[in-house]
Amino acid sequence: LANDNADVVRALIVGNEVLLRRERTPAEMQALIRDAKARTQVPVTYADVWEFWTRHDELAAEVDFVTVHILPFWEDEPVDIDHALTHVADIRRQVGIHFGTKPVLIGETGWPSAGRQREQSRPSLVNQARYIREFVHQAHQEGWDYNIIEAIDQPWKRRLEGTVGGHWGLLEAGSLHPKFALAGAVVERESLFGPIGGALLGGLIACLLAATGRRTRCLRVSALTACGAVGGVI
Repeated sequence: LANDNADVVRALIVGNEVLLRRERTPAEMQALIRDAKARTQVPVTYADVWEFWTRHDELAAEVDFVTVHILPFWEDEPVDIDHALTHVADIRRQVGIHFGTKPVLIGETGWPSAGRQREQSRPSLVNQARYIREFVHQAHQEGWDYNIIEAIDQPWKRRLEGTVGGHWGLLEAGSLHPKFALAGAVVERESLFGPIGGALLGGLIACLLAATGRRTRCLRVSALTACGAVGGVI
């Protein structure tokens, strides 16, 4: 397919995070890369987390360019959003120095818009928008080649990575609506349905308690409901 469509296929990626998942050995990956290069006319690479590249220099000798994944959220020591771009720049610089004249592609980078927090790395729509905007600006300034993950939210990834795995896209799954604009304000919550719904439900419970004669408890429930609703709005 690559040979027949060389006008649109820019490169082949032989394996994605295979060493990270321990599905193949470095020697096996070398053989697969050599086989692909012998059978195609387009550049060939392998993609993995940046640490695995710096541990296996022998793979760099086989590929036409190095494809590294730099994901501050998924680091062994998660990086918070305030330091995420500094981290990416440091790693990109280290990789560039390590491999010298070998071209480098940032094959995966991004930030999740929802899901479970990892230490100081917090998924949110605001943080995702900030990361993408700042990364693209810096990448263009530095002349980096890059690929952002990902175009569309992938709900199936929740089975592998938890809720956060399904929220890395720039577009919503199904509707394909952009999750945020590349300029202007970004609002984390666009609806008051949650707090208002909670207030209504709490009011209903309070009324039911009042009907049974438990007026003191009714007042307590009403007060807690009001506080919860106000807190949700804020």
